[in-house]
Amino acid sequence: MSRIDLNSQEPRYLALREYTSERVDRQSQEALVYFLKQTQDIFGLVPVFAQVDASEMCDFDMKIIKALIMRFPSLQGESVTHIVKVCVGDRCKGRGSPKILSAISESLGIGVNQISPDGKYFLKTQKCFGHCREGINVLVDSQMIHQVTLAMVDDICKKVK
Repeated sequence: MSRIDLNSQEPRYLALREYTSERVDRQSQEALVYFLKQTQDIFGLVPVFAQVDASEMCDFDMKIIKALIMRFPSLQGESVTHIVKVCVGDRCKGRGSPKILSAISESLGIGVNQISPDGKYFLKTQKCFGHCREGINVLVDSQMIHQVTLAMVDDICKKVK
């Protein structure tokens, strides 16, 4: 088990994610644990981006993912305090979500799928939250923020700092 760069585009990870998303029953704890263990075999730990992917693929809350990682002594998870997700679905993108994403990235000092140097923040994109009428949408931890504007970015980032 050799640790490599924590890159969400690692070919073995992409293959595992595709395999898991196509073949698992949603809400299957066994499939979730399998995914987490296989991810750890690839990276040497379970990176935050993989925890978020697992949460989305298996329809489990992030709290469940973190609890499973703590419950299994063989699993070691990378942890962050806050996860910020920006919608990049077609409607939000048309309303300017790439500018919001760029502003949040600049304010937090990290890129997409990166963790801040202090380990507090993780920035991710999501194709759609299903709240298109209320977009641009940003999810901070479990709090959805609708109709986000560039003027709101500083306040959003202050909440997580």
